[in-house]
Amino acid sequence: MIQIRDNELKIDKIKCGRFDNNAYIVTNIVTNEGIIIDAPEQPENILALIGNTTIIAILITHNHMDHLAGLETLRKSTKAPVWVHKADSEAISPSADQQIDGNESIKLGHLEIRSLFTPGHTPGSTSYLINNHLFTGDTLFPGGPGHSTSPENLETIIHSLKDQIFPLPDDVCIYPGHGDNTDIKTSRSEYQIFASKSHPPTLHGDILWLST
Repeated sequence: MIQIRDNELKIDKIKCGRFDNNAYIVTNIVTNEGIIIDAPEQPENILALIGNTTIIAILITHNHMDHLAGLETLRKSTKAPVWVHKADSEAISPSADQQIDGNESIKLGHLEIRSLFTPGHTPGSTSYLINNHLFTGDTLFPGGPGHSTSPENLETIIHSLKDQIFPLPDDVCIYPGHGDNTDIKTSRSEYQIFASKSHPPTLHGDILWLST
């Protein structure tokens, strides 16, 4: 578990499951309200860190099962509503409490979490922004985008990044669904190197900005 704090919020980053997923608890340290981002295997690792925090929502970044395997347990334990983009909602059973389109906001005390529609890895992939902290699921990792199953999906991811993520300030920290953190400035500069080179029209899959 890794913890990040500032004067308004606390972020617990929790490693879970066979696929080395990241789950996150984001807590307003003034009101002690929190949200959970993604629900992988080993939900007990997440529940052990909640303490007396009031969980007001579970936010899902996308509908792949490694990010959903612990959802039923978290939902029953916290009684919190589940948010997911409507294009990915068919994987949530029973249905999500809040099917979103993108650009919704949820109040966490005096703080605000905003949803950013970032499709490509899945049709409903969604990132969540609070202050200068961005939770990208499998849309963006250090060094490259999430896996794309076709050239069209890679193009969609890149459009999502260019429209929704790369315009954010340089110092926004990126917290992905697997692996280490990065930041907007680093990711944007790596992408610009990728974009300066020519690529075959069939390109997709696991892309690394600097070596692809």
